[in-house]
Amino acid sequence: MKKPKYPVFTEKMCSDGEKIWFVVTGFNLLIEYDVFLNTYERIIIPFANEVGVFYNDIMYCNQKIYLIPGNATQFVVYDTKAKSFDSIEFLTIDNYYGTQYFSGSYYYDEMLYVFPNDHPFVCINTKDNKIVEDCGLKAFSECKSFYCCKSSNEGKSIAISYEHSGLLYCNGYNCEWILEDIHTDKYIGFDFDDEFIYIHKQSTGEILKYNLRSKEILAHSCSSIKEPAFVHFLQGKYLCLDYLLRDEYEVYNADLKRVLHIINEENNRIPSCGGTIFGAWETINDSLCAYYDNFAQTMIVFNSKFEVVSTLIMKIDGDSVSKMFPYFRKDIAFIESDPIYLSDFINAIS
Repeated sequence: MKKPKYPVFTEKMCSDGEKIWFVVTGFNLLIEYDVFLNTYERIIIPFANEVGVFYNDIMYCNQKIYLIPGNATQFVVYDTKAKSFDSIEFLTIDNYYGTQYFSGSYYYDEMLYVFPNDHPFVCINTKDNKIVEDCGLKAFSECKSFYCCKSSNEGKSIAISYEHSGLLYCNGYNCEWILEDIHTDKYIGFDFDDEFIYIHKQSTGEILKYNLRSKEILAHSCSSIKEPAFVHFLQGKYLCLDYLLRDEYEVYNADLKRVLHIINEENNRIPSCGGTIFGAWETINDSLCAYYDNFAQTMIVFNSKFEVVSTLIMKIDGDSVSKMFPYFRKDIAFIESDPIYLSDFINAIS
């Protein structure tokens, strides 16, 4: 009889240019993936959490990994050099059954600013890992319920809130609301670089390129797929639209010209799987980016031409689960066979 295998799902990753880190959804487990060796290590997070722990963001700064709580009862700090853990306590909510204490974060001037959802805004001094009560960011104190956040390594971030129209653009200590007329769309996906915001509108399939300096829309394109998509700007030159309800994504260049249309012909993307229905993308450096596919349970690394250079299946066996995660329910996210490797996963159509 085969040992049971548990799926490795994630929603966000971070990188230092050589390695990628992410937390496995529902587990107290951090994955460290070596891009150049194409190997991975499973690191147990040594803090107790209830069933189905979620961390909604992961941030790399100054050789440390910060895990931002979804429903976890503490912030977690992993020192990648010392290979040691620390935790930061915050005021939790009694009998909290949600998954959105916080929704994202960005790092600037040794401070980690955390976007609130079901919890008041906090920021963390990364020198001593202490929570600072007043960071002076008015936009955060006036608004909660942020549900989608993107950040850069240069102290910039963009977020959306249920309580306010438009996008909140933060550059260091300065935050302002922009594009306040675009929030009327049912769903928008976005990402950004130093100069531009790239936006995908579900209802029309429109793709927009917005100049942060001139506050003008400089380019416009349109996808034939009018479905929700997560937007990722990769390697400083590619815009990827990752569609939630299908194993399919499109890649555009910075001028919004489509260069790749990639399809998984197995079509095994399930519309519901523990709240995680897509994969995670991360830029490694100017010539490499990575995609973790939750249903193939495979890390895929692309070069600057968007060619696949390596793949690796990730899995957790049942014996490890029973030893490492005593809070894990056996009837959730259970697989009785090995993860499926899709040998013909990539079908690129220019």
